[in-house]
Amino acid sequence: NCLVCPQTCGNCDLCKDESLSRAGVTYGFSVNTESIVLKSKKEDKLLGLKGVNSIVVSRDGRHVYASSLFARSVVAFDRNAETGLIFYNPELGITQQVPDDGETWPFPACNYSHDCLRVGYARPYQGLAEIAITDDGLNLYGVSSAFDAVYVWQRNTASGALSLIRLVTDGMIDGGKLVDGLAGASSLFISHNSRSVYVTGSRDQSVAAFHRESNGDLTYIDRIKNGERRFDRYPVTPPDVNTANISTGLDPHSPMLLSKEASARAVRYFVMDGEQYLAIAFGADTILSSEAAGYAAILKWDGQSFVEIQRTTLDKGAVDLEHMYIINDVGDGLHFLAVANSHDSLTDNAVNIYQWDPQSQTFFLHHALPRLRPDGEPLHTRKAIPRGICYLRASQVENGVETTQHFLAVAYHQDVSPAYNMDSYVFAWQHEGQTVLADGRTLPGTGFVAYQRMVAAGATDFERMEVPCSACTGGSVQFLAVSSFGNPSSVVSTSSVWRYKPYVPNTDPDNFGLWNSLGSPGFFERVQEVQTTGAASVHSFYVPTVGYFLAWAERQTRFTSTNPDHYTGRVSIWQVNETAVASCSLNAGACFNLFQTIDGMTADGGSSDREHRPGKSVPIAGQYSACSGEPCGTQRLIGATSLKFFSANGEHYLAIAQSLCPLFSGVAGCATPKELQPQSSVLQWNRRLALFTELLSITDSANTLLRGAPLSDPELLYHSQLHSFAFRLPILGAVSWDSFEVNHSSPGQNRSLLVSTSLQGGVVAYLWQFDTITGLNGSASVAALLENTTFSPIQTGTYDAPEFGVPSFENLFSVPVVRVSPEQQQATDGVNEHVYVAAAMDRSLVHAKRVHATDMVGNRIAEFSLMKTYHQITPEDPAGPHPVEGLNNPLHLRFFLQPVVSPWAPDANSSAARRLLQEGQVLPDYTVTYKPQLAVISRENEDERMCGLVANGPCQTVSMLVVQVSGMPGMFEQPPAISNEGLLSFTVKPTRVGLATFRVYAFDVNATNSNTSLVLSEPRFFSITVLPVNDAPAFEPVNVIAPMDSGLQTLIFAVNVTSGVTLRFSELDLVGEAGKLTWNYTFTTEQALFSRVISEDPFSTELKLNVSVIDDLMYGTITFETVRGWFGDIFFKVNLLDDGDASDSTGAQNRSSVKNFTLSIQYVNDPPYFVPRDLLVDGTSRNDPPHPVSVVAASDVTICSVPPHPTSWLLNCNEMEWQQSYSFFVIDADGLSGNIPKSGGGIFWGS
Repeated sequence: NCLVCPQTCGNCDLCKDESLSRAGVTYGFSVNTESIVLKSKKEDKLLGLKGVNSIVVSRDGRHVYASSLFARSVVAFDRNAETGLIFYNPELGITQQVPDDGETWPFPACNYSHDCLRVGYARPYQGLAEIAITDDGLNLYGVSSAFDAVYVWQRNTASGALSLIRLVTDGMIDGGKLVDGLAGASSLFISHNSRSVYVTGSRDQSVAAFHRESNGDLTYIDRIKNGERRFDRYPVTPPDVNTANISTGLDPHSPMLLSKEASARAVRYFVMDGEQYLAIAFGADTILSSEAAGYAAILKWDGQSFVEIQRTTLDKGAVDLEHMYIINDVGDGLHFLAVANSHDSLTDNAVNIYQWDPQSQTFFLHHALPRLRPDGEPLHTRKAIPRGICYLRASQVENGVETTQHFLAVAYHQDVSPAYNMDSYVFAWQHEGQTVLADGRTLPGTGFVAYQRMVAAGATDFERMEVPCSACTGGSVQFLAVSSFGNPSSVVSTSSVWRYKPYVPNTDPDNFGLWNSLGSPGFFERVQEVQTTGAASVHSFYVPTVGYFLAWAERQTRFTSTNPDHYTGRVSIWQVNETAVASCSLNAGACFNLFQTIDGMTADGGSSDREHRPGKSVPIAGQYSACSGEPCGTQRLIGATSLKFFSANGEHYLAIAQSLCPLFSGVAGCATPKELQPQSSVLQWNRRLALFTELLSITDSANTLLRGAPLSDPELLYHSQLHSFAFRLPILGAVSWDSFEVNHSSPGQNRSLLVSTSLQGGVVAYLWQFDTITGLNGSASVAALLENTTFSPIQTGTYDAPEFGVPSFENLFSVPVVRVSPEQQQATDGVNEHVYVAAAMDRSLVHAKRVHATDMVGNRIAEFSLMKTYHQITPEDPAGPHPVEGLNNPLHLRFFLQPVVSPWAPDANSSAARRLLQEGQVLPDYTVTYKPQLAVISRENEDERMCGLVANGPCQTVSMLVVQVSGMPGMFEQPPAISNEGLLSFTVKPTRVGLATFRVYAFDVNATNSNTSLVLSEPRFFSITVLPVNDAPAFEPVNVIAPMDSGLQTLIFAVNVTSGVTLRFSELDLVGEAGKLTWNYTFTTEQALFSRVISEDPFSTELKLNVSVIDDLMYGTITFETVRGWFGDIFFKVNLLDDGDASDSTGAQNRSSVKNFTLSIQYVNDPPYFVPRDLLVDGTSRNDPPHPVSVVAASDVTICSVPPHPTSWLLNCNEMEWQQSYSFFVIDADGLSGNIPKSGGGIFWGS
């Protein structure tokens, strides 16, 4: 059990039961008596042969060496070259000292956190798995699966004695390089020119390559591993907008072309009522006239693809968008879309605010941002171009009531003019008042009004960021950052950061005449200034457990230019000082500190002989003039235009959109040649370095799934040696990103997308998933061949026979002699050597090749390339990738020669030809050649019961050892175990689903002898698949209150809505729960006593009960509009259904219990209505007494805001209104002197 005892098995104490005695292993002296049949002649005891697993013979034929697993030894024999007899020579080998009979090794306590087998209990050569000898006989090499090591022994060619000169272990630093891929070292192979050594790591699921030095020492070269992402196979090239068709569906082999339209400026993803949408802004990246074209397109995800459902018609030169969700004063949750346009804001409204209509499934214009301040003064006196917009909301608590402020920040940039100090603005949503639409409809709230002036030099973008703050009211603080592009005289400018202070009086002198005028509570306080150069955008993000960050894309060094040299820039990342977010200011402590600069020249800090410099730029074709004839991969970051931080599969990334199209040239379109456009970069967060680096070849989640733990610190520190990859996307004029996960129609098939917009290449969506290296799990054997290798067969009676001799039965399938050419013999780097690995657990054969691999900027990253993987054919996948038979349990790889009788005519019977060959005859008119083949030698499963027979003695008790080797970790509350009777037991954690694979061993102990060794079987494998069982959906109802006559509205009537197990919508697929929910309902009404309107159905439009997703939580919403004048209570009985199955056998349920809630429509007093009359009154003396003059007739008055009509009050006024009295009040009387006329009144129904 000490050989295989991982931490998870829980049986490490069994290691202490193993003891060693002098009991040796029998071997025999032999003679060649009948062909190749060996017969024993005499027996003797020999130490060191317990568990022999490999034998090698020196090329000179003078010595034989055998490695022993249990004896942890290399045993040596002298060999008589003439007779073949071997003689044990204890002076030559490496034999472990053992105690005297009856004694045992002193075993330490088994209290290690790692494997018992790695501890080894201070026994050298623990886990010795295989040895190999070089053709020159100078060295033996061995591998240890316990110590994850390669042994290098020097051999005395005269005596044959061995001496250890080097031990190479997994994780050591060798010549500045991290040795990786040796965990569970299981086999090795020496190349035919003796210049390379290959080692498989069964636990690392890998194969590693070493260079053999002239003195026999090994230098680590490279390795490949299961789970490595194959970036070279990712379809980076987007479709050609001139020839490709729109492809909105998911395709892992090609990016999706969502739009062929040029000048795609921005893209925003958002969710409304559980549906997924994209909004895309189209407009040339230039200063446009009022005639400029442009629009915003709305696309909806239907489970398979994106479908365009609307194009706005009021936008010109759209450059940016924002989705907003605002709850108005009457409790309606409304979705809005803001679209910024690049035409002249002095002559037209440059930012349009659209509201979503759930019935028509379209956006309609709600209002445009005002061109005037609240005091009537214009926002700008010169042409101002909106370049970017940002929506943010800030919650505040006042008098125990929480309210939410909604803001829209607009970055205005002036037209190309020498004077630059253009004001940007923050607008605030006003719930008071009403908005009259173009079609005459009236909606509550007046929309956005100018709230605060934000001074910036050539603002291009705003970005929000919310940071937790324990010392702040509400528990968080809001920051607003701007990116400043600069002006024609200099692009070196100040980008500012403001902090929102909701309760502090406004002290900003720039705010006279605005909605939050000087002295009013609540304003944005400038707290930090960051010097930037040509900043085109700013982006915020949060890295879990690390902190909050702002990043500026500093794009270029000249205001306008077509020279690529002037677009060298950087991405500067600043981290929030979380301890000072409430107190930092311009004069007292920084809110942000510079964290990382990405410029293509600054190294990422990894320990490597070839450090990566993230951000290196390459053009789509050709070279930049700045490259000076060198590959452009050596150059710095070019044309950084916008940023997007996103997460996928537990990893964090930063996408950098790069473009050389001028932002403020005044020339329509982009004059930059397409071949000079830079490719856009995607970087990855490196957990150990705490920096963005190039993409890691293996992710934490993949390593955890395959090997049970995240990547180690050394693997992250030396990432550039372990195939990290400079990943670039050749997008023509990229200007914007968004990233999100779409819900696929197939359960559990959600996909992460990265969407780019560009000025020359349309809108492209990349499926963020990569092919990975597979087929190396349980790697058991390795072999290698140099290209152009030739072979000769071994003929009977000779060691090195000529190419063609009389064929005999013995050499039909013979081990070949490899002919190594002089050129190959001198090859030192192993380039173009083909490497083959057989893996037991993956039941596969992997073909790799030694090549110099580079990434997209020319960094040399690897010495291995995967060519093809063959898998064992299975009933579940009979036509899988490269299926073959015979890979169920591969053990060894061997090269052999297969005889080929040619020409092979159809009428030539192969069995007859072989019979003639067996008889030693040459086939007339046929020649025999030998074709080299690769054999995978596999073990058959042996399940026959041999104990209990008289000859074999009684059966022993069998215990089982079960170890999880792949699948989702943490699936089981009680891990799987197999009893002595073979019964499998386990307990799955609630809600966990998925597949897990296990390795199982059987071992027995002779109970009559306390000193017997533990005997371990060959491993077997089985899988447990936990299928999801549909849980009943559930919810908690809440009563709903709505005002009378409030129009169409959507309100929440249920919280904690779930289709089962989890309240998080994004987790439903992970636990196998259905995602589609519907409501069943009935209702009764209780109309108020004074309600004049009598109606059995209180609803004037179709009643809809839906499930909406807000911030990943599901809510039940009711959409309704009541009959005018109706008020009272509506009592609902509802239950929730999902689209999963229901089964008595599995316990699956698809409906909830019935629950109740009440919708109360409350009476709202309508304002009165009257029609005044103009009267002509004769002048009277100042001293005449006052006399009444009727200006309003009783027939001209209604009490419930409808025009007078004989039946209008009966039809539209309820009884509560009838009994109300009314009075008139004269507010002002222009042109009258003396006393203001008195007011009169009456009771509506009586006067």
